[in-house]
Amino acid sequence: MYLNYAKIKSGQRKQPMLRLRTLAGKELGPIPYVHDLNFAINYAELSTISFTIPYQVNGMLNPLYAAVSSFKVVYTEEFGIYVLTSPSKEGNGVSEIKTVTGYSLEYLFQKKNLFLEEGTYNFWNPVNSADTILGRILELDRTWHVGYVAPRLIGCYRTFDQYDSDALGFCYEDAMEKYRCVIVFDVYDKSINVYDANENPETLPIYLNYNNLVDAVSVEEIPEEMVTKLHLYGSDGLSVRDVNPTGTDYLVDLSYFLYNGDLDIKVGNSNTTLADRVRGWQLEIAENQQYYTGLAASRASLTAQKLMAESDLVELNGEMESLVAQQSVTIQAFSLETTARGQQTQQANLDRINSQIAAKQNEIDTQQAKINSLQVEIDSYMNDIKRLTGRLEFSSYFTQEEQKILNQYFIESTVEEETFVATDVDTSAAGAISKVSGTVSINASNIARVELSQFAKTMYTLAGGTVTVGNAGVSAEIVRGTLDVKGDSSYVLTAYLGNTNYNNRKFSSGLLTIAGRLSRFSSDISVRTEQGITEYKGTRLSFSTSNADSYFTVNVSEFQQYSVAMELYDFGTDVLSDYAWPVYEFSVDSANFLYHEKFEPFKNRLELGKAVYLELGSEGLVKPKIIGFELNFEKINEFKLVFSNRYRLRNGAESWTEDIRNSTRSSRSFDASKYIYNRTADKATEIDIFMNDLQKGAVDAVLSAKNQTVVFNGSGIHVGGDSKYQMRIIDNMIAMTDDGWKTAKLAIGRFASPETGVQWGVNAELIAGKLIIGNNLVLQNPLIDENGNVTGTMMFQVDSTGAWLYNSRIVLQSNNGLIIVDPDYGIVAGTKLLFNTNGTTVTPEFLDKAGSITYDSEGMPANANFYLDVNTGNAYFRGKLIAKSGTIGGFTIADSYLCSGSGNTRVAINGGTSYYSEYALWAGASNPSIAPFWVKKNGDFHAKNGDFSGTLSAAKLSGSLTALAGAEIIGPAIYVPNKSNPKFKVDSAGNVSMTGNLTLSNGAIKWSNLNYSLQNTINGAYDAAADAAEDAAAAARDASDAEKLARKIANGEFNNGTFINGTEIYSPTIYADEFIVKPKNAAGYSKWTGGYSMYGYFGNYLYKMLSISYIDTGFGPEVEFWSPDGAYAYWAFPRTTFSGYLNFQNAHIEGLSLEATFG
Repeated sequence: MYLNYAKIKSGQRKQPMLRLRTLAGKELGPIPYVHDLNFAINYAELSTISFTIPYQVNGMLNPLYAAVSSFKVVYTEEFGIYVLTSPSKEGNGVSEIKTVTGYSLEYLFQKKNLFLEEGTYNFWNPVNSADTILGRILELDRTWHVGYVAPRLIGCYRTFDQYDSDALGFCYEDAMEKYRCVIVFDVYDKSINVYDANENPETLPIYLNYNNLVDAVSVEEIPEEMVTKLHLYGSDGLSVRDVNPTGTDYLVDLSYFLYNGDLDIKVGNSNTTLADRVRGWQLEIAENQQYYTGLAASRASLTAQKLMAESDLVELNGEMESLVAQQSVTIQAFSLETTARGQQTQQANLDRINSQIAAKQNEIDTQQAKINSLQVEIDSYMNDIKRLTGRLEFSSYFTQEEQKILNQYFIESTVEEETFVATDVDTSAAGAISKVSGTVSINASNIARVELSQFAKTMYTLAGGTVTVGNAGVSAEIVRGTLDVKGDSSYVLTAYLGNTNYNNRKFSSGLLTIAGRLSRFSSDISVRTEQGITEYKGTRLSFSTSNADSYFTVNVSEFQQYSVAMELYDFGTDVLSDYAWPVYEFSVDSANFLYHEKFEPFKNRLELGKAVYLELGSEGLVKPKIIGFELNFEKINEFKLVFSNRYRLRNGAESWTEDIRNSTRSSRSFDASKYIYNRTADKATEIDIFMNDLQKGAVDAVLSAKNQTVVFNGSGIHVGGDSKYQMRIIDNMIAMTDDGWKTAKLAIGRFASPETGVQWGVNAELIAGKLIIGNNLVLQNPLIDENGNVTGTMMFQVDSTGAWLYNSRIVLQSNNGLIIVDPDYGIVAGTKLLFNTNGTTVTPEFLDKAGSITYDSEGMPANANFYLDVNTGNAYFRGKLIAKSGTIGGFTIADSYLCSGSGNTRVAINGGTSYYSEYALWAGASNPSIAPFWVKKNGDFHAKNGDFSGTLSAAKLSGSLTALAGAEIIGPAIYVPNKSNPKFKVDSAGNVSMTGNLTLSNGAIKWSNLNYSLQNTINGAYDAAADAAEDAAAAARDASDAEKLARKIANGEFNNGTFINGTEIYSPTIYADEFIVKPKNAAGYSKWTGGYSMYGYFGNYLYKMLSISYIDTGFGPEVEFWSPDGAYAYWAFPRTTFSGYLNFQNAHIEGLSLEATFG
């Protein structure tokens, strides 16, 4: 996982905020109360987070406690994005906590299934990503995209058996191993970045030693992992022998011993050191590498041309056969003619056909001569190849004394890389032949030019890139190819292709050969000199051609074998360059500089996957990669920085190959399960290849045999002499042994057994080939448990009574389905993984350790779509069950419905539209409309009678509900007309309330089971009711009087007592602790004055004697005391006190006996 460490603040040691989100990105909020937070950040593998949260803190619930669950996302600003899995809870009745683990976001690819058909795959093509490895992975989750991809991996091909498992496992295991790459996921950018494992990582300007952050160092040499002589094989016995300039299946690299001076010695009478002799050998191999590649490529190209010529010859021979057939028919017709004219006509036809046969024979002879010429040219290349390999072969280049010394420095190992596959060469001629014209363009390829002067031609070798052919409808990815150009401008282009578009048809691979004359040739090839070796290389070339011969086939050819072998040779060269130097393993204790301000520059430049400078004491300076760190926020000082703890002496640095070099290699031995369960349509099966290998091995053993002793005597024929491998032939037996006749490994002849009596047959551990069985066949194997104990015998028998399989199961598999037939539990079928294989042992996935079936949530065996239980007879289907006739559970199956009985016993279930389409089910009549019970599809329901013993739920009830004699309505409460605002209610406690009238007549209310107290209460209630009746009568009288009084007031006839109307109040006395007068209108109505007024009579006139009012004078609110009609005021208080400001301006004061001062 890629991180930007500059985001980490050195001075802030507090733990980061964890933000909870859904997979779709919906923000749920920060997770509170997090503790025990730990991160393990890894570069090219899953990173992890773990933490704990409490259910509640100080009585307050954690608001996100329940939301923290599997497949939620935790987002951090600086330490990555994680998918949570399987939180666990722990409590003691007082408190509860949840412990959570999460994996970096690419973990979701572990939940995606990647399926790759058997075939050859390009790792990445940015122009056409379909059917590339990264393209297939991105198809599983379109929210991700491809970031950086190392140039070597663009157009890099590898071959795979069928893969059907999780995508993340493929990325972190198969892809990194097979393509020698490092895959890194950037979870913030959601990009997949891929780096070349053959390249040394970039070294950061970070220097670690004892003076700053290094506390302790230990270093250990690992000699077991050093190799100087590497035998190199692909799948199916593919080797580098045919593309190796030394002509061997191994590569040699003695660079380390040259470096340390061990070979600085002179051998025999030589004036040159052995080290210089080795250097000269290696230099000569390097100088001749391109030339040898050109020879091998030319031979492979000529073989492809020969294949194309043989294809033409097959077509010519087919035409010849047709002419010969016509000739035979004509001769027969001639012999049957009875007239001279008829014979003359047939003779003319025969002459014409004979002439055509002669012309066709000339074409065939010419084509055969062309094929023979190509074979001669192929042989000449082979001779030159032999001369070169004979000179450069180790045993030829070095003297016997030198070889004895050098052999001691050969540390041998074998690499078997099964992704380099070139199956048996198909020499049959089958393909598409056409004529092409236009421009041939090759781009983005590794092109090398080699001058083959002795053959008067120039060879261009091609690796990777693309080829397009003008208007011929050809565009393809190049795996390997050659362009052979002669001085007369004739050329042959041969290319082994990856994804190919040929005449609007797509192929995953193929072989293209084009031959003709070229013009307007151009390229960007230029001279390049490296380590004293001059080569001519480029990336593109193009030329024009007209009416050229084109041949395309998807059959495996020798040129494909050459191409794959070259890929394997380059692969082995890269591997050996690492293996040839010692490996050192070290450990470092370092201080935590992630949160140390002093080392802020170190932290900001930190990047996983990059190297740093590390001083290892006397070992000097090395450059290990940083591949991870671990951080515990509860103990911040326990920061752990994880280095790749290996380096090679070659350059003091470790390339990424150290991370993938120990990946498990598949064994070359025969794996029966592989051949039984992984066959692929339209290709040679692995068992066929295995049988062919056996046949070839037998031929090779016979041809290479020597010192074979043959003895004829009275005891038969003896072959083998003193060897432990022997064969004997007598009159009724041929037998072979591998242990000097202690046992026999193969016997053919006359056998006798108690079970079968005397029989003739074959007894062997392995029988391969086309096998015809006679009258009886018995196969048996011991059944062995996990402890190695024999528990029984499996036997398969075919005889006149039939075929029998005892104590075993039948397993069937194709690309799309799996079936298991087992007498222990029945028949199980599905399309997902139903079983695992280990060798030839098949273990069903749906069985637990005890051998019992485990069922999923739908009651089916895990991953099964169909299950027939042999013990119960039950059948389980995950899909649809379709039947248009028959019976099931007593019902007759019709086209669209089920029925049983007739007339008043009729019961029907209807799912169609052609038979009483309105009704879903009915009973009691053939016609549902008159049946006593029916249910329509719209939900309508009819039942003549019903007895409900359970719960009856209904939102509404229309019509009358009549209870028959003896019936009861029992329930917790009654509400009329509704529950929210009832006018009549009986609640569950027996309380009754109502707002309407209660009418009782011709009856009585009886009380029973009442105690004395309750009887007194009821009697009191009777008395109270009587009093209430009297009070009600009095109230009625008062109401009548009030009505009369109201009429008087309304008519203006009332003049006594208190009276209030809309404008007047009549009352002799008003009592109030505070009498308040407020404006009638609210603020904002321009009401500037108001107040209280008192009127009085003077004489016969009514005057406004006193006004206490308020007024807005513009200077502030003002209260006025005055008499609008000029009444006098008399002030007779014993004491009057004023405060504030008194203004007597324009006032006249009389009768003051004391001097007063105002103002």
